[in-house]
Amino acid sequence: MINFIRNNILGDRIVLETEKKVFSFHDFVKRKFYKSENNITDFKPKENINENVKTLINTYIEDNTNYNGKDYYELSKLLNNYSPDIEPIFKYPVQNEGKWGKFFISPETLKPLYAKTFLRPDTEREYARVYIYKFDMDRLKLEFIPGFDDSDDELCDGGINHEQYQTVLWGFSGGFQYQHGWYGMKYKGKIILPPKIGAATLFMFKDGTYKMSEWTKDTKDSDDIIAFRQNELLLVIDGKITPKINRLWGGTPEDVDPIYTVRTGLGFDKNGNLIFAFGESLSAKTLAVGMIKAGVVTGMHLDMNYYNTHLVRFERTSKGRLKSYNENDVLCYYKNMYTYPFKRDYFILTSK
Repeated sequence: MINFIRNNILGDRIVLETEKKVFSFHDFVKRKFYKSENNITDFKPKENINENVKTLINTYIEDNTNYNGKDYYELSKLLNNYSPDIEPIFKYPVQNEGKWGKFFISPETLKPLYAKTFLRPDTEREYARVYIYKFDMDRLKLEFIPGFDDSDDELCDGGINHEQYQTVLWGFSGGFQYQHGWYGMKYKGKIILPPKIGAATLFMFKDGTYKMSEWTKDTKDSDDIIAFRQNELLLVIDGKITPKINRLWGGTPEDVDPIYTVRTGLGFDKNGNLIFAFGESLSAKTLAVGMIKAGVVTGMHLDMNYYNTHLVRFERTSKGRLKSYNENDVLCYYKNMYTYPFKRDYFILTSK
């Protein structure tokens, strides 16, 4: 309803100004009446270590000749090097803050399929949190799906295909709509919306690799690029926050207090792991702080505001039907989201 009013009745400027006032008031109330939560248990990680991994380590302890000189400490290092705990910003961290929960650990590589944790990135807003999901891209494939409102092109039907239906595990929302920034989009080898110079661009290549960089005047499209999605400026460059944060970050000029709201971001760490980050009461800068603390080397801002941000996990029923559920209540969710054609673009992670 808000997007309909914005696009068809009031226009961007009035809605943005109204949103800013509402978010600013909400943030003021939170700062005024918030009580410290240093003693609560929040986002408790669960160690879901495969039995095969336990057997592997126990077997090594009993007979290390099976491992050709590889020592036990190296095994322990492999188990933990994927996601060493992150040092919190606050002197007194909330319980489990910065501690990774690791799930579906591979007995071959000892890397979890995914890991998750949370951080408080804003010293002036103890209640603000960045939730971080890290995905092992050796076992997962990132795919992009335009929504049926993104373009009149018949390719943009907003639905997943039969193969994706069988292998999809997660889905999360994309970036701003084209009319709110004129960001480009390519899908199935066809440019749906023209690329914009200066925009952060996530490239997906035929060989299954990915790249995130700025689209410059020298950037060329090619047949090797099967898809790309642009959004705003790069948020994180070489592990540092961009110095160019400006009004593009949700209508926030440099000399005006930023909007604190729900935001999502996407990036890659130095090992090529995909990181999806989100949280409420965040500015673009504090979102970036959380992403960088989690190891993001190159990252981009996705969407903002509760009703535009989503992260779902997929499961299959006993009859083979696909269903989804919300990974975190911070983000918006509609029943069985992304199991049916969706109007806005989104990403999915499928199993290789």
